[in-house]
Amino acid sequence: MPDCEPICGLYYDLKKVPLEKVVAPQYDIVSQEEISYYKSLSPYNAFHLELAENPEKAKLLLEEWKKKGILIKDAKPAVYYYDLEFKFSENLLKRRGFILLVKLHSFEDKQILPHERTFSFVKEERLALLKTTQCYFSQVFGLYEDQGLRTLILPEEKELVFEVYFNEERHCLYRIINRDFICFLREHLKGRPIYIADGHHRYQTALAYKDHMERLFRAKGSYDFQYVPFYLTPFEEESLFMLPTHRHYIFPLEESVLNRLKEYAEELRSFKIEEVEAFLEELAEKNSVFFLFYQGQGMVFQIKKEVMSEIERNEPILSRLPLFNFLKLFERVFGQTEEELKAKGKVEFFSNSIERIKTMKDKKGFFVLFPRVSPQVLRDVVSSGRLMPHKSTYFYPKVLTGTIFYEAKGNPLPRENEPCP
Repeated sequence: MPDCEPICGLYYDLKKVPLEKVVAPQYDIVSQEEISYYKSLSPYNAFHLELAENPEKAKLLLEEWKKKGILIKDAKPAVYYYDLEFKFSENLLKRRGFILLVKLHSFEDKQILPHERTFSFVKEERLALLKTTQCYFSQVFGLYEDQGLRTLILPEEKELVFEVYFNEERHCLYRIINRDFICFLREHLKGRPIYIADGHHRYQTALAYKDHMERLFRAKGSYDFQYVPFYLTPFEEESLFMLPTHRHYIFPLEESVLNRLKEYAEELRSFKIEEVEAFLEELAEKNSVFFLFYQGQGMVFQIKKEVMSEIERNEPILSRLPLFNFLKLFERVFGQTEEELKAKGKVEFFSNSIERIKTMKDKKGFFVLFPRVSPQVLRDVVSSGRLMPHKSTYFYPKVLTGTIFYEAKGNPLPRENEPCP
């Protein structure tokens, strides 16, 4: 793993703003209506920066908020422990992780490992914002290995920064400046790769920004722009859930095409919309299963044994993904790839199966849903040198935008016991 360091965090002064009004979800999982809603909660909501009208507006707001003391910076670099309580299948669970800095490396260095392909137009949009504001407003989500979960054994002297309830989740952030613990965490992470769970575009944008700044500074040494803020959690954390990303195909499913699909997969049962979540959980880890919802009717399909055997022979690792196996059938049945459909605006991606189907069921097209698989599958796929299909995973729940910001303006990274710039 690349070098990991404590972060000089920039964060809200809770004496001046109520945190529940200024934090927001990750910018890439919200609708335009949700963006407007969160911005309406407060003139200091994080989306006014992350999703500003233009980069120049974000820069002006950032400077204004710092001058007013709405945002304040840590005196010393710290590691932030993130404790997240949430419900899943009616069970109250907890996921633990850290916000810190990770040194940027190209994917070719094999220290930071992506798991899916990305599209460059999003990166360019985010790069313009980063170049102008010189500030990260959210983190890349990464995974690392810690079989004994030793990194989650915390020192007693940790300071609660905030506790906030958000969308039925409890988010707690603690500041850790204990040098022994930070050194232990750094040493544990050294030599282990980071697997990107979420935030490929953020990471690629950070790489482009690093190259841009190194050209300007002709940098040698250790500078703030050579690092990117990460939220890291271990693969072994029990409450780490890698949910699938489902599909809404925006064109009719003709009967002849459905019959062709049935040449490769057999219908196991029908289901009602209210039963979706129960069936998805019941069939978790079943790589040969997918769910089709069309014209108010739900059908559970299983890929035929001889077809699955062929896919598994050709792709023994990727065939552990239900989405990958379905897309192999999709190409045979529809005669085109999903990438071609995306370019035509004929496919949308979503994670909340029931709510999305309820809101979209009157529109044309059909839905395909997938059972979840273990996060260990991601590790095995990436370790084999392969990439998952675009929009394969949805790690639930997300950390909040607006917890810790990070300025990367061309300052040397503080050394041991040095103050933040």
